[in-house]
Amino acid sequence: MKRIIFLFAIIAIVAALIVGGYLLRQTTGEPSESSSSTDLGTGQLPIPIIPNNASSTGTSTIPTLPTSGFGIADESPVFNYFAAENGIIITISPNGEIRERSGSTTKTLSSTVIKNIRETSFSFDGKKLLVMFGEVDNPQVSVFDTENYEWQPLTISPSSIDWSPTDYQIAYLTEDTDGTAILRILDTEIADPKPKTISSLGGLDLQLSWVTPNEIVISEKSSAFVKNSIWKLNKTTGNLTNVVSEKQGLLANWDKEQNLGILFFSSENRRGGQLSLINIGGKILGEFSFLTLPNKCSFSSIVKTSTSTDNPEEKVFLNCAVPKETQSFSNRILPDDYFKQLIFTDDNLYQIDIQNGNVNALSNNSGSIFDATNIQATNGRLFFINRLDQKLYSITL
Repeated sequence: MKRIIFLFAIIAIVAALIVGGYLLRQTTGEPSESSSSTDLGTGQLPIPIIPNNASSTGTSTIPTLPTSGFGIADESPVFNYFAAENGIIITISPNGEIRERSGSTTKTLSSTVIKNIRETSFSFDGKKLLVMFGEVDNPQVSVFDTENYEWQPLTISPSSIDWSPTDYQIAYLTEDTDGTAILRILDTEIADPKPKTISSLGGLDLQLSWVTPNEIVISEKSSAFVKNSIWKLNKTTGNLTNVVSEKQGLLANWDKEQNLGILFFSSENRRGGQLSLINIGGKILGEFSFLTLPNKCSFSSIVKTSTSTDNPEEKVFLNCAVPKETQSFSNRILPDDYFKQLIFTDDNLYQIDIQNGNVNALSNNSGSIFDATNIQATNGRLFFINRLDQKLYSITL
């Protein structure tokens, strides 16, 4: 695949497009929890509420998404979601309810209430959903099968966890009493899975992202007040290689198909920062003139067949939500202020062809204000969660 990049074109075009105002709000508190027949608090694991061979419950009809333009994909609060290429959308709410949307029909896959959800992630194909919940120092993990509606509790208590990019294995970190972080891998397809220890790592507050089948990225918790580093670990050899060293506020969002990442690090005075395009080897491929955070961007691709050649061409895009008032955003302590919800933004959405620099400004004709995060592009639409109301929105590409 021919990659990248007419970044000067990107910089010029995107910088010209970014205009507008900025929304600054205070934290509004925790979302409310709905009632359910099953309630899972700390010390309890999710259990199946639907028999193995039974259909899901709670089917209802909702308006279909518009064929063009802007629309709401889920009116209820959404903690995380998976948008499949066949148009099916699976969501999990802040209180643990799991729903599936197909066209104008939505059905509840699990109504189990899960308190204190810490983290959720979907497998590469959306067929399994991992939920980490409970106490911060002793979290619990369970995996939900979105096809069979079954919960699979795991007897692990990780500090960070992620799916394999190609199968149903998970990599996770646990911290020993001496501060050592242990990296292990667990295959959730096995009935009684046994963890395999991969490596012991020094450092606190480590986070992982399983980017390629054989490479796991390890990073330190990001803060503008601390210099952080990023490494990649070869899970076969155990070799640890530095990717980026000693940057304040270092934060990355990796794409598991393109082996590319969006990298942010803070400025020396902790205000604002720099956004760059990076590969898995740590090479900076280019720097952007606009400022946003990596969690407000995602990669996507389409395959086009050329009439002049038999070889299909894969086009790679970067989809970003960019605060309209970049100067105000640049004056904040990043990423700390954003993750602490001391600020909320009003964003414009852009899709950038990273091979030729073309920029598509996505139009929002609804007049709505949104602070977009968790962006996914699939099936001709761009999906995102609005931090202002926790609803799931989409807009045609």
